[in-house]
Amino acid sequence: MTNASRDQNGVPTMIAVSNGDGKTIVNLKANPTGHYLLVNDGMLGTNYTGNLERDENGVRCLGAISSPQYGGDGVTIIPLQTDLSGYLLVQES
Repeated sequence: MTNASRDQNGVPTMIAVSNGDGKTIVNLKANPTGHYLLVNDGMLGTNYTGNLERDENGVRCLGAISSPQYGGDGVTIIPLQTDLSGYLLVQES
């Protein structure tokens, strides 16, 4: 299992679950020069809901609340997903 990386102060990095199975934990990647999060625009995730996965150290994966604008109830927790390269999946609306 992948664990969140930590800085010298022990602060964990962001992690998300793979869109392949909704369970595999992947460290999110950033551009080292521009200091921005790398994303994969337009690639859809799969329909996983429920509790947010945790790594072996108890660090929780990223999650968000379902949007009523897109048929959600504004309450259900949605695990944010990444591809296996560590690019966060986003859909520009």
